[in-house]
Amino acid sequence: MSRSNKITHIRLDEGIYKLRYPIDLEIEFESDEYILHNNEFNLLTTSRNLKDGIERIGDELKLLWLDYSEEETRNLTEGGIIFRDKLHSLLNEEITVELAKKSSNPPRKSSNHPLR
Repeated sequence: MSRSNKITHIRLDEGIYKLRYPIDLEIEFESDEYILHNNEFNLLTTSRNLKDGIERIGDELKLLWLDYSEEETRNLTEGGIIFRDKLHSLLNEEITVELAKKSSNPPRKSSNHPLR
């Protein structure tokens, strides 16, 4: 069984951001597990629960944002720079929801990624 879904928002520490365009998410069910993936951003996770799997994909996207968002270009490979620019083009303004405050500050980076 295969189907698709779209990611339209990303939750970062500062709040929830609407994406400029939805990220296509392919979903397969095999051996009692959901396999969720997106080739454009190299996202992949498995889960026995679809809701949990979608949350995990969101967490992976968040980690990519934290890894690349404010990294100096001199610290990135050419591919890393292209990928960072692609992530920057994805993020739109923060949306106001009950759990998030309106902020103009972009999210901060916090970890490393192998493409650096």
